[in-house]
Amino acid sequence: MSEVSRPNFYELLEIDPSQPWSDGEFSKILKIKQGEWTKKTKNPKYKVEYTGYLQMVKLIEQIMKDPKSREQERKQTLESQSKQAQIFKQQFEGDLKGIVAKGYILESEVKNLITKFSSVFSESEIRRQISNLGIEIKTKEEADNPENIKINNIDKTKIGEIENNLKSLNQQDLYNFLGLPKTTRTDELCAAASNRYEEIKKTGQSTAEASAIMALAGHAKTFFKDDEKRKIYDFSLSLQVFQSLEEAIDNITLHEKIIYGKQFTYLLELAFSRGIDVEKAKKHIITYGRNKKIAVEMAGVEAVKQKIACPQCQTINERDQDFCSNCGSSLKIKCPSCGLISSIENRVCSKCSFPIGNESIVRRYLVESQKLIHQKFYEDAVNHLNLTQQAWSSPLISQTLNDDLSKQISQLKSEAEQKKQNLINCQQQLNHAINERLYYEARRILQQLKLEFASLDLNREESKIEAEIHKAESELEKVRQLETQGEDPIDLYQKVLSICKDCQAAKDALAKTPPLPASQLSANKSHKIINLSWQASPSKKVGYTIIRKYHSQPISSKDGEQLDTIFSTSYDDNTVESGKPVYYAIYTNREGVLAVNSAQLEQPILLTSEVSNLVAQAMDTQVNLTWTHPQNVTEIQIYRSTKPFNTSNQGERVEVINISNVIDKNLENGKKYYYLIYSLFKNYDGSLIKSQGITIDVIPEKPPSPLEDLTIEVIKTDPYYQLKLSWQLPTKGEGAVLQSDSFPDFGKTHLLPQGSLSEYGKVLQETNTSVTITIEKKGIFYFTPILLFQKNAYLGKTREYVNVDDVSNLKCQKQTNEIQVRWNWPENCQEIILSHGERQFPSSHKDSNATHIKVTKNQYNLKGYYPITSITNRDYFIVVYAVFNKAGQTLIASGLNESARVRISLSTLMKINYEISREKKGFGLFKGKLLLIININGKGQMPDLVLVYKQGGKPIKKTDGETALTILSTILQEDKTTFTYELKEQNRCYGSLFLANDSLYESQGGYVRINKPEIDKLEMF
Repeated sequence: MSEVSRPNFYELLEIDPSQPWSDGEFSKILKIKQGEWTKKTKNPKYKVEYTGYLQMVKLIEQIMKDPKSREQERKQTLESQSKQAQIFKQQFEGDLKGIVAKGYILESEVKNLITKFSSVFSESEIRRQISNLGIEIKTKEEADNPENIKINNIDKTKIGEIENNLKSLNQQDLYNFLGLPKTTRTDELCAAASNRYEEIKKTGQSTAEASAIMALAGHAKTFFKDDEKRKIYDFSLSLQVFQSLEEAIDNITLHEKIIYGKQFTYLLELAFSRGIDVEKAKKHIITYGRNKKIAVEMAGVEAVKQKIACPQCQTINERDQDFCSNCGSSLKIKCPSCGLISSIENRVCSKCSFPIGNESIVRRYLVESQKLIHQKFYEDAVNHLNLTQQAWSSPLISQTLNDDLSKQISQLKSEAEQKKQNLINCQQQLNHAINERLYYEARRILQQLKLEFASLDLNREESKIEAEIHKAESELEKVRQLETQGEDPIDLYQKVLSICKDCQAAKDALAKTPPLPASQLSANKSHKIINLSWQASPSKKVGYTIIRKYHSQPISSKDGEQLDTIFSTSYDDNTVESGKPVYYAIYTNREGVLAVNSAQLEQPILLTSEVSNLVAQAMDTQVNLTWTHPQNVTEIQIYRSTKPFNTSNQGERVEVINISNVIDKNLENGKKYYYLIYSLFKNYDGSLIKSQGITIDVIPEKPPSPLEDLTIEVIKTDPYYQLKLSWQLPTKGEGAVLQSDSFPDFGKTHLLPQGSLSEYGKVLQETNTSVTITIEKKGIFYFTPILLFQKNAYLGKTREYVNVDDVSNLKCQKQTNEIQVRWNWPENCQEIILSHGERQFPSSHKDSNATHIKVTKNQYNLKGYYPITSITNRDYFIVVYAVFNKAGQTLIASGLNESARVRISLSTLMKINYEISREKKGFGLFKGKLLLIININGKGQMPDLVLVYKQGGKPIKKTDGETALTILSTILQEDKTTFTYELKEQNRCYGSLFLANDSLYESQGGYVRINKPEIDKLEMF
């Protein structure tokens, strides 16, 4: 063996080159190695190699005992080890990258890495690198249950009750009990459960079967209340299926500890027919077999994947079949929206997200609706058809659907609504007739209802009608007898009509003797009201019908507008139009018979009114007066004075050219001016009537600028949403916000009198730059920034805020070609708008600088996330806006909550390094301050940070200990930034730094990586 090809002697002798040299230690090691090599030469396989080593002993002694040669040998060893370590590190990084690509790492995989790379990394170093990546270490159980679904004791009890009741009814599960496939939407399942519950409740049965049905319907309402609850029930079903699978395996392998290929296929089909994914079933069979020491012969995996389970009877069919071989149910469905033919096992159309999985429930609802219409239960039929229409529709599809099911729904709903409205109209007419004591009319309507709606219970109404008619006719007979005896019948006929207003015989008799007229009508006017009073009619038990007419006298009770019929002798007319001469006539009214003549005004009366929305806008050496003129005004007169107006000071008249505004120029800044504005109206004789006038004062000066950018920040969500509304500090005046329940229609004006703001909403004031409010109710609110200055309100741009729940737990995961976006859906939300911008978060779901994508819950559920594809190397500022449809109104959440927005960086990464150390003091003789030192590489927004401490060991999660320090977000302008914070000592505690928002970690799709230091750099003692 030549020296050129010889091994490195440090490596051959396994001597650590980093340790101090010892000739004595070297001699001992060489002697031991000589003995080992001599033994190895006896094995023919190793004889040549180890004989060569023995022949090099003298050369080894020569080189290793010579300091210069030994140093050269040591350097070669270190260089070789360094290269080998680099190779190992690259291999480690490659292995780790491949393992964590799935988003997590198993504890068993961590241990394998520790064993494989122990020569390069310690266990703590490997775990720290995984922690720095933000990758979660999971157990096998956690990985098998990725959604971390947990069944609490209460739900376990309910599921046990469900199983017992299902057995008593010979039903498989709640889906089977409701007669609906597992592809049915959650809200439809809940509605079906509610219907089943109400149906059995109406029967009033108390049998064991009825009790079981009611209990199951109640549990179905609970577990199908929302998607989260449904996941728990579906997870429990999967556990039951796996248990059944294990029992089947035990039976198959009772005598032979082997699962043959055909048996393996049978087990896969058994699990698949019960809704278990083929891969999961395969994995479970193999794992269970391994644990039970059962040999497994795999077969049929791909074949089973190509089959389809009938959603009605669970029979396994070939995927190309159109109908189930067992029950004949359709296995294919054509989407009514886009025409795509899909498998019936799909909940939604993969192309347009239409809920095709609801076909079976829609057909069932239609049959039930037809039955309800036939039974004349129209309201129940309409409610049923509304559910049907909801089940066979999508919020993303606006066009009218022309498939057979949609046409049937539309036709049946139209029929049911028409018949329901007819019934409502008849019932309202009946109630009105009874309330007005029109009992003959009520009798006619009741007979019509009985004929058309035989199922209605009208006994109470019929009894009242017949009793009152009998009473009226009895009194009428008495009146006729007394009339033949010469007595005055008027009071008695009135008594009959007081019982039954439409007794025609009594009305005809009274019409022969009209009442006497009222007299001495007078009118007085006050603010927006004309008060009428008159002398009563000599006739007894009469009322008075009031007639109003503009510009001329009424000549009959039909000539003009009938205002009311009253039984007093005065009346306030608060609906009269100002600026128009108005006449009145009062007709005495006895049970609908009016006096021949009326009490009238000799001359009309005219009501004046003032201008409204009067604004005096201060300007540089001038004043801009604007107002809304009253109806029918003929002229506006304005007077100006430098002193308050009184009887001796009428001021100087200002020329008015425009009827709604005037600019008064050449005024002195800083001086107060008073203005008096009159409205003039033309009377019946052509004369002008002047209003009392309205005053306003103002000081000319350069006007302030309106408040512009209103910022809305969600600062609290529980128990109610709390908002902070803020704006820039104004140069003049006071800042405030106008809160409105509907969009305030200011017209074209940007200025209002301060006193009129209450007409548009509520004024909120706190500081001159912000206000904090709590909103308890859901809905849309409008906030307008206003600047209050000289009794005026300068209006800024109104912002809309929708107070509904945002999505929560928004997270992103970077993949090779896409960003996977996940979130938790709010209750009753079926659609969102996903918006993303390049440089900042979108300002709204309509921001023109952002990209907007509509996503339905059905689309999301296909994958359990939404992918943003065709991604580029840039930052993505993502906001998810929840969309709610309530009573025909679409509400879109604000997206302002932190849980609804996230930034993910594909180009920039902010790296945070930190340590906890002591300040050096007195040459190290004294204990210095305890400091947290943070070094940040990267520009942009540093997010909120939190330092958490724990006794006896470092916190792994931010929930592992107490908060020592919270560091608020700030903008970093430099590539490298250092922050230092003084800390309070904590006995035997260690501190760790975390992001307040977990979604900003690089591993979660964010742009921040926090590198953890060694544990001695985390000591807080």
